[in-house]
Amino acid sequence: MVFGSTILILWLCLIPLALEFGTVAVYVYRMNTNPLVQARATGHIPQPETGSALQTPHPTAPPKSYRPLDLSGAEREVLYRSDALRADEESWIAWFGSLGPSQRGFAARLHGIVAVSVDAEGEVLAIYGPPSFERLSSVLGDVDRRPIVLKLERFAEWRAAVKEALPGVLAKGVPMRLDTDASFLPFPCAVTLVPSGGGQEAAIVLLRVDGALSPPQPDSRYEIPAFNLKRGFHDGADYATNELGWRDDPIALPKPAGTFRILCLGSSTTEEGITNSQTYPNLLEFLLNRDFPGHRIEVINCGVPGTSSAAHVLRYSEYLDLQPDLVLIYEGINDVLRNSLLEWRYLEAPAIKRILSFSRFCLAWGWRWLLPTDGEIDASKQSILDNLSFLHKAFGAHGIPVAVSTIAVPNTARLSEEEQFYLDFNFPNQWWIAGFKFLQYEYLLQRYNEALASRAREQGMILIPVAEKFDGTLDKFQDFCHMFQCGIEEKAAIMHAELRETVARLLGNMPPAGESGGVARES
Repeated sequence: MVFGSTILILWLCLIPLALEFGTVAVYVYRMNTNPLVQARATGHIPQPETGSALQTPHPTAPPKSYRPLDLSGAEREVLYRSDALRADEESWIAWFGSLGPSQRGFAARLHGIVAVSVDAEGEVLAIYGPPSFERLSSVLGDVDRRPIVLKLERFAEWRAAVKEALPGVLAKGVPMRLDTDASFLPFPCAVTLVPSGGGQEAAIVLLRVDGALSPPQPDSRYEIPAFNLKRGFHDGADYATNELGWRDDPIALPKPAGTFRILCLGSSTTEEGITNSQTYPNLLEFLLNRDFPGHRIEVINCGVPGTSSAAHVLRYSEYLDLQPDLVLIYEGINDVLRNSLLEWRYLEAPAIKRILSFSRFCLAWGWRWLLPTDGEIDASKQSILDNLSFLHKAFGAHGIPVAVSTIAVPNTARLSEEEQFYLDFNFPNQWWIAGFKFLQYEYLLQRYNEALASRAREQGMILIPVAEKFDGTLDKFQDFCHMFQCGIEEKAAIMHAELRETVARLLGNMPPAGESGGVARES
């Protein structure tokens, strides 16, 4: 009887192992034989030929005069740090400690750090930082709430180190790097204790992702990663930013009379293109000017790779400075991946789901169960939709319409098995994360597009159904979200077809020549 039970238990253990090893073996074989995976590994992904009329060079827009914006003010100081502060971490930390609470929260969001305000006893008073970290504020006050996610033994060590070092730091009045880390957080962080002494607050604890405050590499396009690009940056003939840091031509300010100006807000899927003139905003500009030859239409590419809807809210005043007549937003991919996948995985997912998501067998056959529930997905999208609603209302208060677009995604129903496997390989590798599958991304984007369309109808936003009209085959996508040039052209053509009537109506309402158009910010 005991022998039979032992054999049964062994079989019950061996069957899952056999299924897992078999799935892994098949995956490795397909990875080594898939031509698309091999092409990506060697960096030779061919650009499809389209023969589109948009491939032919079109005339460059006439030269535009440029007047720098006034960068005075507290938020501008936070946004555009001096080179000396950026290059000297000690000076940056001292500067951060001198900021008031509202500026501190703004700066923490921009620079990817978490700042924890503590009193003289080391007890937490407030927390500032990116939304994913701010959600930990309740945990910092009660160490017993999420023991699996936060590895509480490391959390206890961090708090003990802060309390032990605090008297010395306050006595010397200088910042101190603590001999501990914050590995209880989703990402490894360095811990720095900065004296403050403002009222009840005694010090600020900076939980900083290693390297986050290091100066950008000389050849980097970013001033602040995933937030803004360097001004006047050039990378050969194909990539250049203007004096305001946008991948576009110089921008005339104040806006010349008779100019109709559209801003395209987004991330890498807005900024992308072989050359500046081949991004979808510039192609849209070409098509609209061809339709309305008696008018001057400018479409400005305000895309920044890696950015999010929250960053657009923070940069709202900069967008308003550009005096737009229409704002077009193609945004959501980074938000969905962070909110619905990464944050959920690290902060809320049951331990069993986190563990099983690393199983090739479970990921292949139970990918939907390994996602958040539909209710959790819908809740995670609210912050994205709320940010877009804020932009709609804020621009609308100045008479500027806002158009939002659904996000194009490769359609698995139209992909071969070879192409589907490539996306399964590409998706987690592109994001440097394990345990995710392309079908999960497709499902989340479809639900986001549905929620976005619903919100747009409720609030009267202009809705552009790019996802619904886009030919989602893999010859248009070079990975799970970025497009080949032919895909960018198709996206521009859809935007153009959907916006023509709106632009025609708004052009009829433009002020006559001699009067400034758009909305100028109050000085």
